[in-house]
Amino acid sequence: MLLAAGATLAWFAMADTHTLHLQPGHYVVEALEHPDLATLEGPDGRALAVPRSWLPEHAREGDLLTALATHATADASVRFEIDAAATEERRRTLQQRRDGLPRAPSGDLEL
Repeated sequence: MLLAAGATLAWFAMADTHTLHLQPGHYVVEALEHPDLATLEGPDGRALAVPRSWLPEHAREGDLLTALATHATADASVRFEIDAAATEERRRTLQQRRDGLPRAPSGDLEL
C-alpha cells in the first residue's frame, strides 16, 4: 500500500509516544486496499494509516468518519462512526463537480 508523503502509521506513533491524539473533525476513508489497514485523510489533509478494526465494519472508500474517541493508548483504540449525512452531501457535491466538467466531443475525430 502506498501512503502519501507525511503519512503517519498509527501504531508507530503509539509505540513512540504510547498515546495517539487525533484532531477533531471529519476523516475521509481514502483507501481500504490492505486487509489490516485503512488510509484516512485527516481534517488537516494529511494521510493517516490506522487499523481497519477502528472503522465500522461497513465503511467504504469515500465515507466521512467522525472519531468517537480521539486518543489511542495501548489499552484503548480510537473508534470511528460514519457520518451518513456528511458522506451523502460530499458525494453529491463531488458528482456535481464531475457533471460540470467539459465533455469530450462526440463522434469521429479527424487527425
